[in-house]
Amino acid sequence: MRSKKFGKIAIWILLGVYAAIGLALFLGYVVMLLWNWLMPLIFRLITISYWQAVCIIILAKILFGGFGHRRYRTIVSCGFYLIIITSFNIPFPPL
Repeated sequence: MRSKKFGKIAIWILLGVYAAIGLALFLGYVVMLLWNWLMPLIFRLITISYWQAVCIIILAKILFGGFGHRRYRTIVSCGFYLIIITSFNIPFPPL
């Protein structure tokens, strides 16, 4: 009985790892396409390769996202979704 639960957990972990790798590969391709489509036309920058796009994603994650989990609170106001980071204790004006 216990080994069946362990097997299911192991399968879900492997599936999650494969999904994360697939998502990272897909996002690298999307960033590369968007960069090569927009940046040379708008800012006259050079085109980038796939691995440079993956490095841009990693750099953006380090600079803007961090590696820890944060708690978010979503507030719906006037049809817009506002995300307020509760760890900063930003006061939200009353409606």
